Amino acid sequence: MTAFVRKHFVLPKDLADEFEHRVGERRQSEQVAALLSDWLRRERLRETLASFGESYRPEDHPEWEGEGSPEAWVREQRATPDRPIEVER
Repeated sequence: MTAFVRKHFVLPKDLADEFEHRVGERRQSEQVAALLSDWLRRERLRETLASFGESYRPEDHPEWEGEGSPEAWVREQRATPDRPIEVER
């Protein structure tokens, strides 16, 4: 069972009014939780990517250039959406 805590936030009136208008009076906590969860997920991803530092610079991987590049692979996969994605293992 999920535990809940009560938090107090101060928002600009116009922001609070529009938020209430869009989500309704009774769904505000649910929507704030969803927004905060998405924001925290992005922040964790940003921190994870930053922790790699310079270790994954494209210029250090010449094999990614030209026909074998990740961009070329993605373009090829998108050009034929009806076939299964081929992944080398």
